[in-house]
Parts: sequence; structure tokens; C-alpha cells
Amino acid sequence: YWQEDGEFAGQLRSRVRQALCAAFDADKNIILVSHGTDCIVTYDVLWELSHDPEFAEAYGSKKVDLWLTLGAPLGDAMVQKRIHGAKEGGVRCYPTNVVSWHNISAENDFVSHDNTLADDFNKMMTQHQVSCIRDYRIYNMAVRYGKSNPHSSSGYLIHPRTAQIIVEWLQKV
Repeated sequence: YWQEDGEFAGQLRSRVRQALCAAFDADKNIILVSHGTDCIVTYDVLWELSHDPEFAEAYGSKKVDLWLTLGAPLGDAMVQKRIHGAKEGGVRCYPTNVVSWHNISAENDFVSHDNTLADDFNKMMTQHQVSCIRDYRIYNMAVRYGKSNPHSSSGYLIHPRTAQIIVEWLQKV
């Protein structure tokens, strides 16, 4: 994703951006769910829509109601140094288009080994860029080939905590 000479990252961001912009253009209430390394791609797209001159004029004021990250590596220091806005200061450092952010991390999920994001992105709260960031710790009970698979997307998606967050969002819209 971070290779300087490849088009891979741009293609990934484009796919996410197209879907998100279509939802914004349709004036929909949006819950955005991302898993694993896709959380990095999604973060970068949210940042681009907030700050990149190519997109910010049309989409900078649009909001995602709820961003739900599952097994996100965004708490990792190496990741934080490479995401969009990392070298910026103040409000430009973070996306400004998320109302609330809920992060679910499973015990022993190697991808989200730093399982709390509220502490890493607390400046988004103090700068009033997001209304809340909440971390949840779960046990992902998924099994693959007879072994525990704590990073499994299906295990995250069927977990009661994930269902509760989505149901509560659906009841509000």
C-alpha cells in the first residue's frame, strides 16, 4: 500500500472514495464499516475528502454518521507515521468528516495489537473533529482449519457488540 512507485494505493482509495461519495451525493445517512488494513485505506480517504483540494470543496462538509473499525491497525506507531495528515498540524492532521467512531478490537488480534484508538486520536476530540471515539474489546470466536482466528472479519461481524452498535445506529436514523 505504501510503495512510492505503485498505483495500488491510489486504486484502493479510489474504490472506497467512489462508494463513499456516491452515498454522500445521495444524501444518505452513512455507517462506514472497515476491517483490518482497509481501515488505513478508509482513514486516508476520509482525510482526502476533508483536506485534499481536489475533493474537499465538494465533500469537506459531508459527514459519516458512524465509522466502525474492526481489527484496525491504526493504533500502531508505524501506521500513524504513514497515514494521510501525519505530517500536518492542527485540524489538518485528522479527518473532519466523522461524527462518531467506534473501534472494535479482538483479544489476540495481531493486526490490531494496539487495541485502543481513543487515546491515539484524542486530539480529534479536543479539536471538535469527532463527537466520540469509543474502543471495545471482544473475543473473536472464529475458527479456521481448527485453529482460532481472532482477526476473522466474519467473527467480528457476527459478534454481539458489533450487532449492538449497528442496531443502535439503525434505531437513530
